[in-house]
Amino acid sequence: MTDPSPQDLFDALDGVLDAERAAVLAGDLETMALLLARKEELIDALLALDAVAAEPISEIQDKL
Repeated sequence: MTDPSPQDLFDALDGVLDAERAAVLAGDLETMALLLARKEELIDALLALDAVAAEPISEIQDKL
């Protein structure tokens, strides 16, 4: 299995943040708790990228 590309990580985090927002608005604490671990995993993976690969983070930074 290959490592996900930086864009795959950004896309996955964007999706998790959208799902988290929906869960917050719905008051769904169980879903929010489930999403937290995945969000942390994706953020850790993004932090491990070099600066050039991490540039697209500004596209989703407002959601964080």
